[in-house]
Amino acid sequence: MGNVLRLPLRRKRVYYPYHRSAILQFVLPFLVLYVVFRLWPVVYAIALSFHEWQGLGDWNFVGFRNYVRFFTDTYAVSTVVNTLIMGGGELLITIPFGFALAYLLADRKLPARGLFRTLYFIPRVVALPVGAIVFTLMLHHDVGVVNYILSFFGIGNIPWLRTPGFARLSVIMVRSWIGLGFVMIYFTAGLEGIPEDLYESADIDGANGLQKLFYITIPMIRRVFVFVGIIGTVGAFQLFPVPFMMTQGGPSRATTPIMMYMLTRGIGHNQYGFASAMAVLLVLFLGILALVQFRIGGRERTIG
Repeated sequence: MGNVLRLPLRRKRVYYPYHRSAILQFVLPFLVLYVVFRLWPVVYAIALSFHEWQGLGDWNFVGFRNYVRFFTDTYAVSTVVNTLIMGGGELLITIPFGFALAYLLADRKLPARGLFRTLYFIPRVVALPVGAIVFTLMLHHDVGVVNYILSFFGIGNIPWLRTPGFARLSVIMVRSWIGLGFVMIYFTAGLEGIPEDLYESADIDGANGLQKLFYITIPMIRRVFVFVGIIGTVGAFQLFPVPFMMTQGGPSRATTPIMMYMLTRGIGHNQYGFASAMAVLLVLFLGILALVQFRIGGRERTIG
């Protein structure tokens, strides 16, 4: 008998029977929680924005009056300006400095690299109200440690929390101190995902450090910049604990963000329809702003 060519036997697939009801048992808890705590509040707020309601009694339909009121309310517009100033100042500090720290700490030859990363990330662990209280004491006009240190350099007491400009600057500094480490972590993750082959090829071609930075590093983590910009913008418009604890929105309403004004109108003055309209407008504005950021910086670009 000649040699018989034996083909490898294919393993028979085994199909396990399942029931759709079993799948539904796993999915149903998530769907219930999502509808109750996510979807329903959104629908409720949209419907309430077209009505006037003081917390008790029936809803009074007013159409787009709450939306028109927002754009004609000088105080509401000023809170948007305050939010843009304080949130924009925070982004201008955290994004470039967060990237710079991540870039410096990306060097694996750097001694105690893990220790420095931990130290820079520690402020993020601190709760926002706690950090605001600590800095309120540090920035006190008379007994604050910051003015005490500045006095050794011949600088008089700075009214950090008593004038609009310095009050906004104080909020920006506290928010930046807390958020810097968080931004650094995102950039660190992006930098570690860049293939080393690109840098090795650049070294062979004789590229210097700046050329590798602008032609390899930044283009490769462009999506990280976009992501950090979007979450930073959303976080900026959720600005509430720091100015509330440090200045209560003052002085002269210079540090009152849109979220504080929204809660004041809704919970403080029982104007739930107007507050809901502001919430809807805020979500629409953030969605448009995030789309613009993604369109500008999220496109794929070739390196070179």
